[in-house]
Amino acid sequence: MVDDPSRHGILVAAMHLDFYKVILVSVGIVVFISIDCQENFGLIFIDGVKVGNDQCLYQLIHEKPIPRFGTLMRQVCERVGLTQPWLEEKGQAKYRQMEEAGILVPADAPPSSMLQQVISMVILGKQPPSYLQTLIWLTVIEEHYNNEAVIRYFHKKGLEMPIFTPELKAALWILSGHQSPEAVNKAIEDFCAFDYVPRRLPRGVDVSPRTDADLRVVPPRQEPRTDALDVRTIREI
Repeated sequence: MVDDPSRHGILVAAMHLDFYKVILVSVGIVVFISIDCQENFGLIFIDGVKVGNDQCLYQLIHEKPIPRFGTLMRQVCERVGLTQPWLEEKGQAKYRQMEEAGILVPADAPPSSMLQQVISMVILGKQPPSYLQTLIWLTVIEEHYNNEAVIRYFHKKGLEMPIFTPELKAALWILSGHQSPEAVNKAIEDFCAFDYVPRRLPRGVDVSPRTDADLRVVPPRQEPRTDALDVRTIREI
């Protein structure tokens, strides 16, 4: 007797329907994947929702966690020996510090737990981090990387101290689904004097780009009053 996979609650089937493959995964979940002639993945539909070949867009639109954030944060912590209980302790201390400094008003801020259980859920990609969680966790991690005692410990063990680079920090912010305060402040400063009123061109000025036969833009002549011949005005006789 042939065992039926559906008896175990899992049914996987693949059928060609006009360059589409229909994959049934477990009960009630249908995934449609379009396949081209080279068997490359195209559009993806999950439960009738078009995801596309970039799942990050789906996760961002629906405010779902981006798994790569949790993975990268775990790797950043592990390479300098940081544990989730340590992150909980330092995160709670930073939370109280921000509250005492008046930066954080708990009554006005959304709930953002620093507990180890919540850290685990975020790292596993089961829960998106809040803005406050991202800010506090990345702050205490960066402080640990720049701690002189930690740097001396690595050197004493004959190890190169990893660097928490601005690029790494920026990547973590992006993967969290938020923007860092520095990035927001920079955008404000860069466009604080944004001129949104179109400028009026002088009369008789032709601003349309000139192109050659290969559609390459031809730069304007630097000496418009030169006596040199303009070869573009010469016709073959």
